[in-house]
Amino acid sequence: MNAQYILDWMPLVIPVGAIVFIVVIARKASKIDAEK
Repeated sequence: MNAQYILDWMPLVIPVGAIVFIVVIARKASKIDAEK
């Protein structure tokens, strides 16, 4: 893994990671709401 390879993939990985993070938080929030 060299630095250039990481820099090339960063713009693709960040949005995907952000979407996955939001989905996980949303599911946890919906589970909490469902338990009430």
